[in-house]
Amino acid sequence: MSERHAVKIISSFAKREFYQKRPMSARVLRLKGKNVLSRGLLPNLSIKEFPGIRFLVVLDYSDIFRIYYFDKTGKIVGGKNHEKTESFTRRLDKNTKVLYSLPKKGTQSQVNVHFCQ
Repeated sequence: MSERHAVKIISSFAKREFYQKRPMSARVLRLKGKNVLSRGLLPNLSIKEFPGIRFLVVLDYSDIFRIYYFDKTGKIVGGKNHEKTESFTRRLDKNTKVLYSLPKKGTQSQVNVHFCQ
């Protein structure tokens, strides 16, 4: 299964969780690889290692993050609640790349109106 197909599956999961559980936001993140070996001045050769968990779905409630873990094929591995601290948020932003995000460019009041209908 390609990574693109896995992202589609995970994005539909995030959308379903967003509309059913109503967090403040939902994001699909891809973990960045760790640089294992680099050779050269610019580096001409760079080898990266990727962890077993490739994707995260982060549901942002007001005081906690609910994080679901996915492997590279799009299968869910587990989920866990994390405290919403500044250091954890900074580490999450540094080591991941955002692939999909909800709500999209709408204010929170527009999203609440959508839920009421």
